[in-house]
Amino acid sequence: MMPRVPHAATVLARGLALHLDALRSGSEQERQRSLGGLTLLRDFGVRLGIVAVGRALDHLLVPDFRRIEVRAPLFVVAPPRSGTTLLYNLLARDPGLVGIRLYESLLPSLTLLDLVDRLAAGLDDDARLRRAFLEHEQSLFADLDPIHRIRYGELEEDTTLFDRHMVCPTALRFFPHGERLAPYLTLDDQPPATRRAVMQAYRRAVQRVLHRSPGRSYLAKNIASAGRIGSLLETFPDARMINIVRHPYQVLPSALRLVDRTFGMGLPDGRRPELPPDDPYWQAHAQLVLDSYRRLLHWERTLPPANWLTLRFEDLVADPMGTVRGAYEHFGMPLTGETEARMLDEVAEADRHRSFVGKPARLEDYGLTRADVYEAMPEVFEAYGFEA
Repeated sequence: MMPRVPHAATVLARGLALHLDALRSGSEQERQRSLGGLTLLRDFGVRLGIVAVGRALDHLLVPDFRRIEVRAPLFVVAPPRSGTTLLYNLLARDPGLVGIRLYESLLPSLTLLDLVDRLAAGLDDDARLRRAFLEHEQSLFADLDPIHRIRYGELEEDTTLFDRHMVCPTALRFFPHGERLAPYLTLDDQPPATRRAVMQAYRRAVQRVLHRSPGRSYLAKNIASAGRIGSLLETFPDARMINIVRHPYQVLPSALRLVDRTFGMGLPDGRRPELPPDDPYWQAHAQLVLDSYRRLLHWERTLPPANWLTLRFEDLVADPMGTVRGAYEHFGMPLTGETEARMLDEVAEADRHRSFVGKPARLEDYGLTRADVYEAMPEVFEAYGFEA
């Protein structure tokens, strides 16, 4: 029997073929986009190599992480720009839950994280080095602050635990005409062997997080979760899912603006490609968001209350603590006075979660219309009473 080719290798081979076409016969814009993508892919590969070494060392130096039980993880699975960051940060104030910080998801290895923590302690003792690090972090992420704040030491999505398998929308950024690879990016649509391999690696990553925070339940938010809920439930049958419903006319342009701002992140400003509104890249991301609405509605109608809760964005924004109390009651989770006080502190800092306050993004900015959105999912509009 022929050995199974890893999913990532298949996507990478097809993506490199797209690079070859662009460099051989593409327009100047396509060639520049290809060169930028190859730079990002190179940096991505270097990080994966480092992580692979760290994971191998974990099995030698910290093998007991594999015995950690993952009980009733809690996943915030809503589409992008639906209040997921606010809810995630509120839930993370619960000492019984543990979310993942950006540097932990970039380097999912206990050995590497121990090294990073030691280096961070050294930064705290050296004002000059700490200032240099903060300046680097500021230069890399500050432009995103009005839309979505990112810092290495702060809570973030666990996207990078999936992107190394090339089964995540982030893979689109590596390739010219990456939209042609969209069918490979939804985990639930892949063959069973691929799903098992990806989820086994994900389980190991979650065990590593829990090894650093024993006795707690894993908490995650990921805006690409809709396409992997089946796989998550196969791996964690007692998982709890929270969806947040917001009108797609508000979600889509805001989500595409975020994609726009992060496109080419990691490249010098002069090398970030400019994409016109009618570029298929935007359509691919829009279709992934629309598909998430349809999939989330399916799971809402399929799963029992023990696994699922749907919230409304308007309720979360208007009354964050009331909404969270309702979620805790729904899942039978204890909510102590101390945890409520911590969450109230987070509410007081809610300015960090506000969306862009400048000129609102429009569907038309990315070649879409309201009719396009409605026609793609009339059942979603009907289910949630959205005005068309």
